[in-house]
Amino acid sequence: MWPSVLGLVVTLALAAGIEQRWARFGVALLTGPAIAVIYFAIAWVGKVQFGIGDVSLPLPFGLFLGWPGLPAARVGAFA
Repeated sequence: MWPSVLGLVVTLALAAGIEQRWARFGVALLTGPAIAVIYFAIAWVGKVQFGIGDVSLPLPFGLFLGWPGLPAARVGAFA
């Protein structure tokens, strides 16, 4: 999972440099960890049986979904 996160960050940084959309890159960098923390809180507090894979996998998904914007990340996190 960590190599995919690194590859995704590098790819998004390249896309941000080409399109000059550094704000989108910043949103993506904040969205990924934010969604992972929310899933961790659900696993910690909730009665749902989440494994460590269920908690760590939202990090790359959040990075990917953060690029189009927060509405896409919100829908993706709840889906």
